[in-house]
Amino acid sequence: MSDDPAKKIAELEAQIAALRAAAEAPPAPPPIAQTINATNAAQLENIRLINTQHYYEANDSAEQAARDALRVYVQTLAGECNSSALDGLDHTDAATDDGVKLAHVYIRLNTTTRVEASEAQTSRREAGEAPPLSALAAVNQARCTTLLGAPGSGKSTFVNHLAWMLAQAWLADDSALTLATIPEWHHGVVLPLRIVLRDWAATLDLKRIKKGAAALLHPFLKQHLKTWECAAALPLLWTMLHDGRALLLLDGFDEVVGDALPIIADSIAELAKSCPTTRLLVTCRVLDYNQEKVRQLTGFASHTLAELTDEQINQFIGAWYAEYASNRHKPRHDMAKKAAGLQATIQSRAELQPLARSPLLLTVMAIVHASRGELPDSRALLYKECIEILLLRWRQNDPSKVDLLEKLGLPTVGRKELFDLMARLGFVAHDAAQRNADQRGPADLSKQQVQDVLTDGLKPFVANDEQRDHAATTILYALAQGNGVLLQRGPNVYAFPHRTFQEFLAGYYIASQHDKKRLVRERASQIHWHEALLLMTSYRVLESNDVEFPVDLVDLLIGRDALAQTLAGEMLLTIGRGRLESYFTSEPAEAHDRWHRTAAQMLALATTRDSAHVAAAGRVRAGLAHGSLAFGPLATLAVPEPLFPVPDPRLPFAYLGTAYQAEAWWQPAVEQYWCRCAAGPFWYGDDQAQLKQVALDDDFAIGRYPITNAEYARFIAADGYTTRRWWTANGWAFLQPGGHPYDDQEQPITLPRLWDNAAYHQPTQPVVAVSWYEAVAYCAWLSEQLGCTVRLPTSLEYERAARHTDQRPYPWGAAKPTPEHANYDQTTIGQPSPVGCFPLGAAANAASDLKGNVREWLATAYGDAANLQPLADSDPNSGVLLAEGAFWSGTDVLFCGARGRVSPGDWIFIGFRVISPSRQHGCAVLGA
Repeated sequence: MSDDPAKKIAELEAQIAALRAAAEAPPAPPPIAQTINATNAAQLENIRLINTQHYYEANDSAEQAARDALRVYVQTLAGECNSSALDGLDHTDAATDDGVKLAHVYIRLNTTTRVEASEAQTSRREAGEAPPLSALAAVNQARCTTLLGAPGSGKSTFVNHLAWMLAQAWLADDSALTLATIPEWHHGVVLPLRIVLRDWAATLDLKRIKKGAAALLHPFLKQHLKTWECAAALPLLWTMLHDGRALLLLDGFDEVVGDALPIIADSIAELAKSCPTTRLLVTCRVLDYNQEKVRQLTGFASHTLAELTDEQINQFIGAWYAEYASNRHKPRHDMAKKAAGLQATIQSRAELQPLARSPLLLTVMAIVHASRGELPDSRALLYKECIEILLLRWRQNDPSKVDLLEKLGLPTVGRKELFDLMARLGFVAHDAAQRNADQRGPADLSKQQVQDVLTDGLKPFVANDEQRDHAATTILYALAQGNGVLLQRGPNVYAFPHRTFQEFLAGYYIASQHDKKRLVRERASQIHWHEALLLMTSYRVLESNDVEFPVDLVDLLIGRDALAQTLAGEMLLTIGRGRLESYFTSEPAEAHDRWHRTAAQMLALATTRDSAHVAAAGRVRAGLAHGSLAFGPLATLAVPEPLFPVPDPRLPFAYLGTAYQAEAWWQPAVEQYWCRCAAGPFWYGDDQAQLKQVALDDDFAIGRYPITNAEYARFIAADGYTTRRWWTANGWAFLQPGGHPYDDQEQPITLPRLWDNAAYHQPTQPVVAVSWYEAVAYCAWLSEQLGCTVRLPTSLEYERAARHTDQRPYPWGAAKPTPEHANYDQTTIGQPSPVGCFPLGAAANAASDLKGNVREWLATAYGDAANLQPLADSDPNSGVLLAEGAFWSGTDVLFCGARGRVSPGDWIFIGFRVISPSRQHGCAVLGA
């Protein structure tokens, strides 16, 4: 123990706290069979095990009370998990609104992880795309899982639905029959134990507890079960948790902040150790997971929720309107027409499609569409519409269903004033979350905080103190009844149903304040505030047509740290180039161009900085913003004469065939693009076996990056898919209807797959979802543009570029991969990253992204890896090699010699890069 008296006192206090926790939580009990055979067996001889999952038969009244209480817990949990926090439809006919049952509208959620096919499936290639791993299958695979997702991606919804399904099986008379409805769950009947982590964190005495422990869950469970009037279930529940008969669902790790965070993290880790046969699921936002290492729990497999597909979107809309019809006793055929109308609206409006891929935003769309009959086209306006709808549903829980505004009886307080009060609550809650991250406290709003905000906010409208207190109490009572905007989560705890609602309201509040610039300046370098500030910018621009305030913010932030600069760049994108030009109508074009140039240059720097300055997640975010600023929307690039807001010299092929190709910077940029590989011997082979040596006769140069979407767009603009001379014979046949053996396409292929999916086709991301034939055709077109031979690398050439001339296992050397070296599964980006985001992973010749991010096509046939000659064409039924390693891959395929085999017509997240042999002349490759 330390000699410092203060430290001694602190250590003693920590020991006392640990002893108290241990006293409240008994040690993990042994399995039931051991318990019955223990020294107290004589006292338990009347207990007989009748169901190894969850039932015990005993004459003892305490045992019966525990079983009854446990059943109450499961029934209560099932009821709570099957109700939607966003169950408001429209404000009319509310008396018939029974609420939305989650089980009726839930759709299967997938992860970004792809199912690994067996060798037999790979050889048959029965499908053109490896199916995604579902969220439930991901939880089924590993004992301990972290499920990641963006705001509104469905993390809590998945947890609630899984808890409900398992609760139904637990309560059912025929558990096997119920489990048959959950085909991806292979672990039998288990007790679902759902813990909202911020609720647990709020109960910790942070003055005394300094270290996490599994036992810390016991007092929280005791309090939780007491609230649900089933406290007698605690001993039985605690036993089941430790002997593997429970599934521990820990929801909202991102909402645990401050001193509570390491304690909760350690407690989860200890629970995983002390309950070695129990399965655990933790949910967390991707951004928080990437930013803070403490959230990256050792031994937990991580998966990221994928965006919704078109099929899932349509499935949800159909289910939503079916539930709407049932709830409101509406004709089903009328609701089917409305569902089809919403589906058609989303499909026909490109700006809505990215929004609809978020489960939360799709639910908001359904609420707004059902109530208003139309949809706004931005997230901020969607939130505004939805919150207004929920505000209109503020009704008292009495037979008269008196509207809250009528109940208040304040002529000066209307819908806007109530909305402003909610915005103030959103700001207080969100500000408290960040402030407490520094001051080490919980983030939820207490009853007193809500009461104080309401009382203070009513001062301009109610002069009398007593009347004002009464009005605030009336509103608070309405909140307690569950209005859908702010939910009562406990006797004295309130929270918004989703953090994005809180973020929108917080940003809305800031924009309404006279010192709003100061408020933004103080929060711009806090990642916690970025979503709120971007929603604020979007709302100001779209709803109020206010460009001046967002422009002032860009000017305020552009010269600060990388995080603030990224935020400034995203704000510029929200404003839009057209609005910016209109705002600067009285000034020369250079005035508004300056913003884009400055932002793009700073974001390009942030994208390629080393990890000591900007973490991988921050670099990727900066890279995405930079790509949009430098190139604009991808749809505007695949045209003969695109407008490039800010040229990017790193990607010279993006300017082929345009006036930019004649500018002084372009030819040096081409020379800089190529990375030289000298002729001579080098090592090749599978790194798990003995390497072999081979020699290349000639120098060659390989592209610094994979070909990006911006560069591939020039091929599309040049009629690449309709110009026969650039295609091999098999490639041209592949384009035609029926030419792809795994697609039933009725039209010729004219674009890469997923070209319209914003997650994969930002300008500076590698082009993905292209076949070998498309990659070869692009090389033929590029050769024509440059006046020299450009082609795909052979397997040996690619490995030479990656491995250099020594026996390094990875392009960067011998160091084991980390999320700072490459974009792979542990980086948790969940999508292809813009090129150049991982400078630490560059090869000896400076080529970037040779491993991770996307798989890349090779000019080598399967079974011919040592052939030095490039493959000219490939039969669609044969196999070709590709360089393995993608954003979803594990470290086992990041080594230099990792190859895969697929059909040349495949396209599953496959990109490519190009090389140029040195013996070709007239090409700016090696300075020739």
